[in-house]
Amino acid sequence: MTLAKALKDLPMIDNELGKFMRISPPCELGAGDPPYRNHFETLMKAVVSQQISTKAADSITNKLKLLIDDDFSPMKVLALSHEDLRGAGLSGAKARTATELSEAIISGRIPVEEFERMPDHEITAALTQVWGIGRWTVEMFLMFSLARLDVWPSGDLGVRRGWSLIKGEPMLEAKALEPLGDPFRPYRSVVAWYCWRATELLKEPQ
Repeated sequence: MTLAKALKDLPMIDNELGKFMRISPPCELGAGDPPYRNHFETLMKAVVSQQISTKAADSITNKLKLLIDDDFSPMKVLALSHEDLRGAGLSGAKARTATELSEAIISGRIPVEEFERMPDHEITAALTQVWGIGRWTVEMFLMFSLARLDVWPSGDLGVRRGWSLIKGEPMLEAKALEPLGDPFRPYRSVVAWYCWRATELLKEPQ
């Protein structure tokens, strides 16, 4: 299961996707080493990014970096008070998640050092123990920190919108989109990546 094989096989599975792949930059998801080795940092950034714009998430992340001297470690984050986290721009709910995630990693309840050897479902089960971490956060972590190639974030608005643009159809609800990813196993992450690119490269139908 490699990115090269995904890029070869996917156009033969779906014509519309294949046409879009020919005009899009090639997917780099999973090429080489995963981009972020600090899994805690990636998880924290995913928590920060929940349901806000990229610009707002970047602003909050930069404020957090100042508070922890650019050292994203559970110990550093746990040393911050609830007021510190709120002052950086985190909501009360996200501040609680950051604290509980830090505690779970320090205690060993979440074995982040083992994640690269664990299957997706075990990682999902471990992370969703933490209050405030749900499916979307785990999916982003699996794709962009661990470079897993078979994740299908059907509830992500960008994926839903990109799929509709590629297919030239009305945007589907997550429940309807979920089974449509099945023919693309084990490369659903790559399809999701192209859906995100479609939101940048294709225009909404008039």
